[in-house]
Amino acid sequence: MKLIMFEIYKLFSKKLLLICLVLFFTANSIFLVYTQSNNLEVKTVHTNLSDYENIISKYSDYVPTEAQRQLESELKIVEIALQFDRMADNSNGDDLKNLGRITEQYKAENPEEYKKARALHYTKQELLDKQTYLSNLVNQCKSLVDYSSFIGDMDERAQMQTKFSVFAEEGSFSYNNILKTAEDFKDVNNTKLKIGNNFAVENSTTFVLTDLLVFALVFLMCIYIFTLERDKELYGLIRTAKYGRMPLIISKLFVLIFFTILICAVYYSSNIALCGLYSGFGDMTRNIQSCELFMNCNLKLQIWQYLVLWGLSKIITMCVLALFIAFIFVLVKNTGMVFVVTAFWVFIEGVLYLAIGSNSPLNQLKYINFLYFLSGNNIFGNYLNINIFSHTVNITLIYVIAMILIAIASVTVICMSFVKSAQITTNNIFTPMLEKVRRRFYKIQGGVSIFKGECFKHYKGSMAIIAIILLVFVAYGNATDDISVVYSSAQESAYSAYIDKLEGELTQEKEDYLRQQQDYFDGLNEELNTISTDMSLSAEEKEIRITAIDSILKTKGAAFEEISNQASYIKEVGERYHITPIFINYIVYKRLAQNPSREWQYFTLLMAVIIFISSDIFAYEHKKHMIDLIRCTKKGKLRLVLSKVMTLSLTTLISYTLIYLPYYINFIKTFGTESLNTPVVFMQDFANIGSTISVNSMIFITAAVHIAEAVSVMTAVAMLSQVLKNNILSMIVGAVIVLFPCLLCMNLTDIRLYTSFQKGSWMWIVPSLIVLCVFLLMICLTIIAFNFSNIEFKAMRRCKNEA
Repeated sequence: MKLIMFEIYKLFSKKLLLICLVLFFTANSIFLVYTQSNNLEVKTVHTNLSDYENIISKYSDYVPTEAQRQLESELKIVEIALQFDRMADNSNGDDLKNLGRITEQYKAENPEEYKKARALHYTKQELLDKQTYLSNLVNQCKSLVDYSSFIGDMDERAQMQTKFSVFAEEGSFSYNNILKTAEDFKDVNNTKLKIGNNFAVENSTTFVLTDLLVFALVFLMCIYIFTLERDKELYGLIRTAKYGRMPLIISKLFVLIFFTILICAVYYSSNIALCGLYSGFGDMTRNIQSCELFMNCNLKLQIWQYLVLWGLSKIITMCVLALFIAFIFVLVKNTGMVFVVTAFWVFIEGVLYLAIGSNSPLNQLKYINFLYFLSGNNIFGNYLNINIFSHTVNITLIYVIAMILIAIASVTVICMSFVKSAQITTNNIFTPMLEKVRRRFYKIQGGVSIFKGECFKHYKGSMAIIAIILLVFVAYGNATDDISVVYSSAQESAYSAYIDKLEGELTQEKEDYLRQQQDYFDGLNEELNTISTDMSLSAEEKEIRITAIDSILKTKGAAFEEISNQASYIKEVGERYHITPIFINYIVYKRLAQNPSREWQYFTLLMAVIIFISSDIFAYEHKKHMIDLIRCTKKGKLRLVLSKVMTLSLTTLISYTLIYLPYYINFIKTFGTESLNTPVVFMQDFANIGSTISVNSMIFITAAVHIAEAVSVMTAVAMLSQVLKNNILSMIVGAVIVLFPCLLCMNLTDIRLYTSFQKGSWMWIVPSLIVLCVFLLMICLTIIAFNFSNIEFKAMRRCKNEA
């Protein structure tokens, strides 16, 4: 018991751990609420929670088909009322005619809803809110109706599928999987499903940031539990104790598991509570299949029961993960190598999880994976069978077996290694080999410049070279990736065929071609009217010819309509800015300029690398106890500061180049450079840009902003390293302030630099960002220079002399 209390005291005596516990919990809560507030449906329900709950209670006892019919009627009333509102606000003659025609159509097709809409007295915002949450409930009803028919026909569908030659081989995985799936879903065949408020359970179980924060806390606890005595070489004294080291390692593992359970319970339960308080808990006694996200669950559970089971699975997974990390700490006796091994393991897990397809022969490596076990609702909310030596095994059973085996193996190896092996800090296995190579080929001749010394410490001591090597692999992947357009519809393919002929300046020849195509489609429409009134054709002939013409109009005709609209738009832009109209392939250039996930993924990766390489730049001297030796040099520390900043800047520019440049090279190699000099304003999504800057110019402007942000973040993390004197603390604080917001923003399409170009606000946002970055850069450099140089104020000198 004393050992356990000592380990607990040791943990809580570390201010960094306490700071991270409070900081991470606060960040988790803020970002969870922020993420919900940026979701239109959740935000609308939050502001209209009582109305939303009233509608749910009104229709929750209805069968899904009847509830869908009633809700669609209410939604139609709101849509008609919004149509009246648009007519009242619109003064354009042509638009009023179109709106009037649509309103008359509503009156003819939905007379009851039309009357009720006339009697409504809501503001426009109230109608929009009502439309949003009614649409949500209608979609819920559709899902419930589809689910009932899908589950009801599962047995019949399974028997029919097993007759196909592809699945007919008895004993094969495909054959057994079909029959097992039908058998496993029998328990939920007659489950009663009801509409309800699903936001709390869906948002709380899919919030990824919590998993990252809990993992970071577990890793930090392992650092304090397993490395403090080893770094101080105290383990040798414990071997002579009566019971050796076994009680100590058991106490350490007990404290690690206990606090992992406590942290998981607090974090995940607070997520459920926050989501429930923000958007309402809803009826927790409904069956879990009532939520669209969990319709692939084969367990007959109520929502509250599922949440308990989900929370237990998170706790168990994190505890086993903690044991596995402890296994690495005990087995690898060099703290620096522990970081490398852990990073490499996480990288391999990520590659296996993301790169292997679900139908791959190696998909066992994708699913028997910590990332899969931790991601969302994969264990109990997503039914899955895996092929294990031609046997159909459910993922839940695999999860239970995997957790038990990993836990037993980790505890066994940890205890044996800790008790039997010498727990002494050692060099990693590569150090002797690298040292021999260095001595053979590199001889020191004379003094070493400060800059070279800093580069050596930065790339070797701080392991920045590892980050650069990993980025080289990322760069190779981006440069060789297939980014050619795969058209998702015949209409997109037809658009591409048109734009291949029209891309570039709009000449007279191209205008003649557009007129010819317009005449062609006008002729098709006239032919369609003629066929409808031609009494000499049989009904069958009419249907065949009408179907053929409809097919052309829905694909090639729809594509030409897009081209016509684009032609009208570029002419209007040409007149507005007094430039020659130019066609641009918006499908291709949307990939370059409007990919929110790629924009944030690249920037987040850059920020992660910068935080990693910058956190040790000033802490290195403190860690090696060399800081006081620098003070007595002739130039003090100022020249050293400049050398450190130059080293970091060089690595930052290399990192930026390796992350961003390969994609642009691949893009040019795939699509050419024909439209790169085209003004961005010719893309309709950038109609409000307010300038005629080219695609190239926009790329260069965004690159300049990203570099400015990267350099300012680099300097800020370096400042943290200098002030906190601890690379791990600097890394954690930098990750919370910079990295985690970037991870959250990946799903927020409005928070992007390219969005400012679309909205025309880039003219003040870009200069403001650059000025802000320069201001942050100057502040951080001033703090670094002041704290790290020998400059002292006269008052301080006088006080020292008097003392």
